[in-house]
Amino acid sequence: MNPIESNTMTNLLKYHTFIPYEDSINTIKLKNLIHTIYLSNDPLSNNYSFKNFDIDNQLAITFGYLENEIVLLSTLYKRENYVNGLARTMNRVWKHPKIRAPGFGKFIKDEDITSLEIVPFHIEIAKQNNINTLFISIEGGAYRYLNFLSKKLSNKTSLEWIALKNKIDVTGKNNLQHITYCHINPCTFSKTGKNKKILVVS
Repeated sequence: MNPIESNTMTNLLKYHTFIPYEDSINTIKLKNLIHTIYLSNDPLSNNYSFKNFDIDNQLAITFGYLENEIVLLSTLYKRENYVNGLARTMNRVWKHPKIRAPGFGKFIKDEDITSLEIVPFHIEIAKQNNINTLFISIEGGAYRYLNFLSKKLSNKTSLEWIALKNKIDVTGKNNLQHITYCHINPCTFSKTGKNKKILVVS
């Protein structure tokens, strides 16, 4: 499948966000999906074992549907050792091979950036859970893309997203990644504080 076909399919995605366990039917679908991914040849399949996926601390799950098939997964996650009021959006992102692009870059169309559709839903759920700071993290040399994405998300959400040039530890296990983050309620943070290194784990 070439990238043009893949992007066209991405434009047709329909999204559904739910709270684990509160929605028993979709929670069962989630467990079946992550088990399937875990048993697949996906290079990150180990992230989707029941042990590593950590359903109990997922604040929200988003499915992307192509017709009736789940082809995308993304979560809003509150790791136990995150500081209070912090959560990661666009966590455990998985895409079916049929909708995967060969890579990401600044020339990608807005309608193909799935975070622009998913993050606004996660922001609303974050507010309900007293989460005031959200971040997205990507392994590898992703600062340029996250800086590009930050501008898109700032326009989409009317919140200021800030990409950090330096990698930070997002797990407490020396797992260094690039991030972009935003304060959902900016009034509680000083303007000088926005440029400080965000503390992700306690």
